[in-house]
Amino acid sequence: MAAGNARLCLACSEMVQNWPYPQWLKLSLAGLLLLLAFALLHGRKYFQAGKDLYRGEQLVEKGRFQEALPYLKATMKLAPNSDKGALLTAKAALLSTNARKVFRIAAIMHCNRAIFLPRRVVPDTFGRRRVAFRF
Repeated sequence: MAAGNARLCLACSEMVQNWPYPQWLKLSLAGLLLLLAFALLHGRKYFQAGKDLYRGEQLVEKGRFQEALPYLKATMKLAPNSDKGALLTAKAALLSTNARKVFRIAAIMHCNRAIFLPRRVVPDTFGRRRVAFRF
């Protein structure tokens, strides 16, 4: 038998195969596997958000803004503090054909964050109301 690159005699190979691992080491391994399973189950939604962000980003790069919006909106629901998701959502919403037609989307860029305003916006000092878009 060989262990790594070293060849072992029959007696030594049986000893290596049947080595009695300490109980604390076995319990530690079981605890780590349980912790890993919990972390993977808990982080499943974040993997989904990352997947949606990646799909949306690819569609935005291809210029398919209307198709990217559902993926980017799903990302923003799961990860509302994502700067990249907010900026890509604003870009896709502003450059989609519906946004150009209805003039109801506004993205206010403040501290690298996009804030989406509701459909009805209070007029500014000049009486302009066309500052917000609806998604």
